[in-house]
Amino acid sequence: IVMAQICLYVAVLTPYLSDRILGLRGLEIGFFGWVLALAGPVGCFILSESCKLISAYQAKKHQDSLSMADTPPAAAPIKVVGSKNAKMAAPVPVQPVKKGWFQCCMGGIF
Repeated sequence: IVMAQICLYVAVLTPYLSDRILGLRGLEIGFFGWVLALAGPVGCFILSESCKLISAYQAKKHQDSLSMADTPPAAAPIKVVGSKNAKMAAPVPVQPVKKGWFQCCMGGIF
C-alpha cells in the first residue's frame, strides 16, 4: 500500500509527467481531494486487516473441528441382561462421524 501511494504521488506531483503526459491536475484537487486520497489507503488497510482476523477465526474453528473429529468418544461398557451372572461385555468402539467439507469449513453454522 505504501509503495502504491508513493507511485501515485510521484505520478500526480511530477510537473511534466502529471499535466502533459497523464493529463492530471494534482495540485488543483484541494483539501477535500487530498483527504479522499489519504482515506482510500487507510480504508484498504482496515478492511484487509479485518479480513485477516476473520480468516484466522475460521482457520481456528476448522482446526478445532478436525481435532474433535480425530478423538473418538469413550464407549461405555454394556451390561448383559437376562442371565443370572451379569457380565460386562467388551465396549463397542464408536466410529467418529465424518463431517462434510461445508460443515468443516463453515464451522457448523448452517
